[in-house]
Amino acid sequence: PLFAIDLSDPANPVITGQLKVPGYSSYLHPLKDNLVLGIGRDVKETYIINDKGEEEAVGTLDDGLKLSLFDVSSGTPVELDTVKITDSRNVYTEAQNNHKAMMVDPQRGNIGFSVREYKDTKDISFGLIFNIDSDKKLSDAVKLPVDEQEEYTYFGQDRLCYIGDVLYYINDGIIYSYDYNNYSPITSLNIK
Repeated sequence: PLFAIDLSDPANPVITGQLKVPGYSSYLHPLKDNLVLGIGRDVKETYIINDKGEEEAVGTLDDGLKLSLFDVSSGTPVELDTVKITDSRNVYTEAQNNHKAMMVDPQRGNIGFSVREYKDTKDISFGLIFNIDSDKKLSDAVKLPVDEQEEYTYFGQDRLCYIGDVLYYINDGIIYSYDYNNYSPITSLNIK
């Protein structure tokens, strides 16, 4: 569960509320307006039929990468929105474990990070940008176009950043640039 804790008296912390949702957030990132973004995994329960003929939960199964947007302004957290990136268990983002892997643009209300999907025998990498709109909902993801690579060499960590109206995506030794207003590609530079 996600707990809200009152620390006004540090010697006597008090749990003011909790929220239990399917899955978990391995990273929580504070945003403006008392919002918290959770990046983690969705899970689904697995069941068996027991000796009495009843369904019995016996565990959970990873069901893909998930974002959750929480409002923590009151004493009890509320999940405002959730976005499941994919149903595949073979999807990962470094932002789950490293806050430096996430781009946050508070002026535009954007968040972004790189995603890796292991599909068949290929390792596919792409950048995703989400917007938190005025209704405190996560927009559909913008998937940044990158060149198809024959072989992924994992040159280093993938990162998203922006300077003014140019968005940059550093991916496997290639720096891609995009118009930050419409995400159209500008150019790329191979630094391998």
